[in-house]
Amino acid sequence: MNKELLSRNKSLFTAFTRSFIVHAAIKTNMLERIYEMVPTLDELKELYPNFAMLETFLSILEKLELIKYNGERYSLTDSGLLFTDRAVLSLKAPADFAMNEGVLSWMKLPDAILNGEIPFKLAFGKEPFEYFSDNEEAFGRFSNSMSQSTKRKSIYNIFQNIDFENVNTVLDVGCGDGRLLREIRNINNDFNLIGFDLPYVINNARRIEENKTLKFLEGSFFEDEIPSADIYILSRVLHDWNDEKSGIILQNIIKAMHKESRLLIIDKVLNNKEDNLDTLLSHLNVWIMCGGRERSYEEFKSLFEQQGLQISNFSVFENFGLFELTL
Repeated sequence: MNKELLSRNKSLFTAFTRSFIVHAAIKTNMLERIYEMVPTLDELKELYPNFAMLETFLSILEKLELIKYNGERYSLTDSGLLFTDRAVLSLKAPADFAMNEGVLSWMKLPDAILNGEIPFKLAFGKEPFEYFSDNEEAFGRFSNSMSQSTKRKSIYNIFQNIDFENVNTVLDVGCGDGRLLREIRNINNDFNLIGFDLPYVINNARRIEENKTLKFLEGSFFEDEIPSADIYILSRVLHDWNDEKSGIILQNIIKAMHKESRLLIIDKVLNNKEDNLDTLLSHLNVWIMCGGRERSYEEFKSLFEQQGLQISNFSVFENFGLFELTL
């Protein structure tokens, strides 16, 4: 048999080792320390005296181009910097979440294929947002991951083309830590900005900032009344839910909308003919973690029309779609 074929396919089940190398380098603060100290090997041995494979581990980090060695001292590469808190567009928090809740959920995929259960629930015994409400450490990983992920993406640039004339109140449904609202304020600080999310999420958002023009309300978009607003935003929310639950969220917003209200939906939009492997894996990951799904334009259109919403405008920025909906 072709050795190249064997080698290429072997990587399909050994690639996880690289992820665990990165995870270990993050969790032991090795990358942070290398950034701060630019240490020698002996200095690193003093920091990690119990690790017999330190030199091999460092060589692997070199091969992964996360660190470099000049013959005397170690330092970070630009790629290595991304896995520290020093990078503006850091990958540290998403990697931490992926290597904890993410890995344990993916391990349950075989069981999920056979019994149809959501892998996250199989791994942790609860739906994800219920689990996060009971586990502060896990919620911290999730929240930090979402915040960093949002910073890395160009969602905010989408709003440059939105007509905010005659808008008094903007309400972000499922606001997370409120980052999106703070960015909208940079476009126009005359709005009343309201974030709406579950109590444990709002508690975190309030710790970051709350004032006269930026307020947060606790509630469930499945069960509680949503306040009136001129513009509603659902940013990367619907992909967490199947069509039935997405319909409930949309109906609750519709009940609160007045005739001039607009609903802005921001989410990835699949192009089934051109989706690459990373996009397809991301699509599967949404189901594994939440039981949700990414959707194509036609699938979104069908979902909206079933709820009585009309698409008045649609635009794409990079791999995100912005749907502007009216009653």
